[in-house]
Amino acid sequence: MLKLPNHRPFYEKAAGILLILLFSIGSSSFISTKHLTHVDVRLHEIVEVDISESHYFDFEEIVKRGTIRMITQYTYGSYFLYEGIDRGFEYELVSRFTREHGLKVEVVLTNSDDDVIEMLNRGEGDLIAINTAVSLDRAQHVALSQPYDMVITQSGDPRVYDQYAVAGYVSNVSEIVFVDQDIFAWAMRENAPVLKQKADEFMQKHFRIRETDGQILRSAYLNQLRRQYFEDDNWIERFQSPNYDIIHAGYLSPYDEMIKHISEESGLDWKLVVAVMAQESAFNPDAESDAGALGLMQIIPRFSMIENEELLYDPETNIREGVRYLKKHLTSNAHLDSLNRYSMALATYNVGSGNIADAKRLAVQLGNNPDEWNHVAEALLKLMNPEYYEDARYGFKRGTETVNYVNEVLNRYSRYHTVYHWAEHFDD
Repeated sequence: MLKLPNHRPFYEKAAGILLILLFSIGSSSFISTKHLTHVDVRLHEIVEVDISESHYFDFEEIVKRGTIRMITQYTYGSYFLYEGIDRGFEYELVSRFTREHGLKVEVVLTNSDDDVIEMLNRGEGDLIAINTAVSLDRAQHVALSQPYDMVITQSGDPRVYDQYAVAGYVSNVSEIVFVDQDIFAWAMRENAPVLKQKADEFMQKHFRIRETDGQILRSAYLNQLRRQYFEDDNWIERFQSPNYDIIHAGYLSPYDEMIKHISEESGLDWKLVVAVMAQESAFNPDAESDAGALGLMQIIPRFSMIENEELLYDPETNIREGVRYLKKHLTSNAHLDSLNRYSMALATYNVGSGNIADAKRLAVQLGNNPDEWNHVAEALLKLMNPEYYEDARYGFKRGTETVNYVNEVLNRYSRYHTVYHWAEHFDD
């Protein structure tokens, strides 16, 4: 059994994880399914494949895709999971940036041996956000955003910041007294100038140095984020305790043991069930949707085998119903390959069998394969258009919602799978 020294924090240990991305499809501004990355997802196995995306995506292409790919590490200051929920200083800062543009974050975790700049320039991500100071010699191979933090020079000369912000990296090192690690910024490809511009505009709202006296000024949001992750003693102690890894390694949700038991009975990977639960209710057993769905797995009472709907607030009852639904949809798509099977099952869980049947019929009418998720996803998006939904049996569909749902659950499942796989290699 692999061990690391106990004095290293749990999240630092996990920095050696490579997240195996399932696939990338659009979000709220999704236009087509051409950006799907094809992978093989088996019931208890996720397999890494090459990413076929262009290396030259700038902001316009990112908006079409709907997600910004954040290259990061599994560390306290960058990105980590707590009770199945995405956390981390960098993750929250990047999420704030993407929300302002109607986008979502896709996390690309790196192995400690990976060259993140090479990954960036190969097109495996759109920006690097790792909450570590940027080495100036490495900065010459990327475009850097304006900083969100820095160490003031010994002279305290604010013009150093201006040089850095304009150039993207310090071009005349002889004029300053910087050490090699003092700039905290995001890194982007040099051929993504619009993305850099958007990132700069975002940073300017949250961090600047006053020209008159060189004092650092931060927005209320950035100050709050810094306090939460780096100044709140209770928060820091909770996540950076040397014993955290022993007590909580692999802890994905408050219901792990119950989910494991119920999922094992049905032959499902419990981490997929956790991913669905996180998406449906964020682990709130009392959750209710506008459509009347209840509990952890958001069960609609009229479709449930449970007659007393109050019982659907009971975690075990609700989980059993959710697993039953999920198993049913996976079984009905058992003839498909792994990725299509999972995608179709999740889409049906989200929007219902009738709506997916409409999308499949439309896919056939368009000359496409109704057993290929990317074709069904394309049809779901078209069913938001009167030209198509007026002839559909179940009418209008919020296709973007379902396509996003499938994408987000599978990417969350991938992260859970990877993190838990790592955690299994450690004991006390």
